[in-house]
Amino acid sequence: MNNAKNTKSLEVLLYEHLKNDIDLKKLIDTRIYPMNLKQDCLFPALRFFIIYEDTKQDLQGDIYTNTLHFQIDIFSRTYLEARELKELLKSAVYNFKFQSFEFNSKDMYENDTKLFRIVCSFFINR
Repeated sequence: MNNAKNTKSLEVLLYEHLKNDIDLKKLIDTRIYPMNLKQDCLFPALRFFIIYEDTKQDLQGDIYTNTLHFQIDIFSRTYLEARELKELLKSAVYNFKFQSFEFNSKDMYENDTKLFRIVCSFFINR
């Protein structure tokens, strides 16, 4: 739900959850960025954004967000580190206080930046 009754949005709650995850923090510290990586970003790092949200209105007129589809991209200088981060991210997502499901990933390599990238997407129900 993202209405006046809630003080924090789901994406803020997820960001805080990931930022405070002990295992993720060991590898990325606080390098979790919304939408774009910083210009002088150190690696490894994560970038997250919402692909889409499913917003509904009930019969009383209250508007609420039921499901959010997130994408989190992992960037690393080594493939093994990127894969390790993917497993830590998956664990953190599944341990989030709201139901998450359909965690999918795709391994990539970006020639222009010489970085390994794993694109992860998943849904969260509120």
